[in-house]
Amino acid sequence: MKKSLCYLITVLLCVLMVGCAEEKENIPTEVLTQQATEVETQAPTDPPTEAPKAQDLSLYIPYVEDVLNTHQDDFSYHNAKGVLCDIDENGIEELIVTYSVPDGKNLHDPSQLNPCDVYDIYTMDGDSVVTLLEKETLYSLAGGPSGEFFLLSNADEKMLAVKYTEINPGYGEELYYIGDWNFYKIDGTDFEEVKTVNYTVITDGSYNTDYNKSTVIENSTEKPYKEFEEWLDSYEQELLFNSVGEDDEASLETLLSKLQ
Repeated sequence: MKKSLCYLITVLLCVLMVGCAEEKENIPTEVLTQQATEVETQAPTDPPTEAPKAQDLSLYIPYVEDVLNTHQDDFSYHNAKGVLCDIDENGIEELIVTYSVPDGKNLHDPSQLNPCDVYDIYTMDGDSVVTLLEKETLYSLAGGPSGEFFLLSNADEKMLAVKYTEINPGYGEELYYIGDWNFYKIDGTDFEEVKTVNYTVITDGSYNTDYNKSTVIENSTEKPYKEFEEWLDSYEQELLFNSVGEDDEASLETLLSKLQ
């Protein structure tokens, strides 16, 4: 009797186990997928990333005030000027200032020091101001030329271009324009002078360029001026400011108001 009862219980247990297995196998795929999705959605998520910290432009104030305090009008053809410009489009505006100093390097003879217009370029790394270029000669005041600052851009890149021009009397109806172009690339705090171009442009009495006589020396290599002009024209050129003439938007007083 006991053996029969034990045998019956064993059979019933086997039947129940087989039935549970068959029931599990018959669960619709949709239900299994939903259960798996629910488990995935309950997994811990990464903490949200913090938004980039806004640039504190007031960190530039001491640099602008220093130029205002040391700039001397008695040997300058113009007032000190400056602008903000995000040259590399990384959300950080660079500071560009130009001013006069009594002991700048003469462009024609760097061994000589004389009153010059110079320029500085600064950027930021977090809460620190980084000097990219300082006291770079724009031109010697004795020549009375002009300096221009451009933002160059095309589909591939952006550059800062600084142009210095001086007009010399020509012969007969010709005019000579001589000067330099300096091209800079900025990537965060990385700074590169891409090229330096010394140019001589000769025009006729109607200010038409004589390409047979005009030349450029690019990074110590002489090239046809036409070739350089075509390369330059491939960029969109935005004039940031001119170092000569009245320009309230580029005055250091206007710049300070933007920094505060």
